[in-house]
Amino acid sequence: GGDLAGNKGGSDMVVARFGEGGDIVWMKTCGGDGNDYLYSVAQMPGGSYVAVGYSYSAAGDLSGNKGGADMVVAGFDANGNKAWIKNYGGSSYDYFTDVVPAPGGGVTAVGYSLSTDGDVTGSKGRTDMIIARFDASGNQIWLKNYGGEGNDYFYSLAPVAGGGYVAVGDGASEGGDLSGNKGDLDGVVASFQENGDLNWMKNYGGSSADTFNGLAPVSGGDYVVAGNSNSNDGNLPGNKGGMDMAIARVNVSEPDPLLTAIAIVTPPTKTSYAEGETLSLTGLKVKAVYTGGAEQPVTDYTTSPAEGAALRSSDTKVTVSWQGKTASFSITVGKNQAADPKLTVTKTEGGSVLRLPLLGIGIKAGSKITVYAMPQSGYRLAGWEVTGIPAPVAASPLEFTMPAGDVTVKAVFEKQSSCRITASSQGRGLLLGARDTAYVGSTVTMVAIPLWPLSRLDHWEVNGTNAGSGLILSHLVTGDVTIQAIFI
Repeated sequence: GGDLAGNKGGSDMVVARFGEGGDIVWMKTCGGDGNDYLYSVAQMPGGSYVAVGYSYSAAGDLSGNKGGADMVVAGFDANGNKAWIKNYGGSSYDYFTDVVPAPGGGVTAVGYSLSTDGDVTGSKGRTDMIIARFDASGNQIWLKNYGGEGNDYFYSLAPVAGGGYVAVGDGASEGGDLSGNKGDLDGVVASFQENGDLNWMKNYGGSSADTFNGLAPVSGGDYVVAGNSNSNDGNLPGNKGGMDMAIARVNVSEPDPLLTAIAIVTPPTKTSYAEGETLSLTGLKVKAVYTGGAEQPVTDYTTSPAEGAALRSSDTKVTVSWQGKTASFSITVGKNQAADPKLTVTKTEGGSVLRLPLLGIGIKAGSKITVYAMPQSGYRLAGWEVTGIPAPVAASPLEFTMPAGDVTVKAVFEKQSSCRITASSQGRGLLLGARDTAYVGSTVTMVAIPLWPLSRLDHWEVNGTNAGSGLILSHLVTGDVTIQAIFI
């Protein structure tokens, strides 16, 4: 009733125009059988509009829901009449938060996604930042996701005068496209080319939770960003108490140097081996090369084969990897005619083991060995007791390369203890994944789902202690635990 009529079901999307005095010129609704929301709108050349948001519907003006919440792009004529509406996403929860007109027609939108399938592939972590381009009819041209291993979000987008875009949001990751996390959530500023490729991504903040929610261009190629902060250190000292409003000016015209390659400065001291000997990286020096000619030493690289791996006569080079770049050096491995090593696999009470290759198949130095531990009901794998290979983690399967010497492997099982899980939510939100019990040493995972457009997860409490504000909580069970999602 009132200014709105003809509800489609649940919460409807609304588009409206107002006069200079705030009087309604027109107001229209659209949606389906679930809850549907629009969060941002852009006026297009010719006077039409494109809006973005998200939807839980699979009927009415929306069809073909991908799963959970879908990202929505909707077109309206100059009088607010729906021209088209389309949904995108995967089997989980996907959201658009802002939209701007794109050069050459259509729009570019940003948001965030928990999906790893459908229209969203190549997930970086729990929640990915999303940037996507659509033509004038809402058809997807490209959709790209960025972030790290944690929860990362985009909330606002602006075009850059010389081409490309700037987006802001927040991130909790310490890897992938983000590095140097200041603590909890950091405010994030990211620069993109017109095709959605990332130029650079920077994070700002202190040791607590900090967020950038909006931005606007100012003179000199800079942008003013606004948000909120709980920190009292780092880039945001002088906290006034609780959560402060935050505003900052950033320059986006000169990106940081980009990594172009890594190179082997000095190969390891030892590059010649007998079959079955283990790889040594002593003496290896690696450098990173950046645009502009800048260089820096690299020490946290990985190699294939890994250091300590037993080598085979077919191994001819070692590949070094760092930040998505690779380099390599050559090795020689001579055949070893020594007697074949012996592998012995045993177990304790409470489970069984399976060895691959199976008994009766010959094992040689360099053979790939897999041992599966299969606990009985009420038992768990406590660990492995081994000789002849490095101590492994307590996980199944155990995989290793057979060295030249004998190896013994023993699977140790222990009885599991059951703990009570008390899970609830406070405020306008749902809690997915709640359960009553779990075994000690297992991980319980829960998802917080806000129910209203202005509702959001403030934080989790685990046994009365703040456990962060990401939508997904994973907790390692060590005893009885009380978990609560606090929505505001």
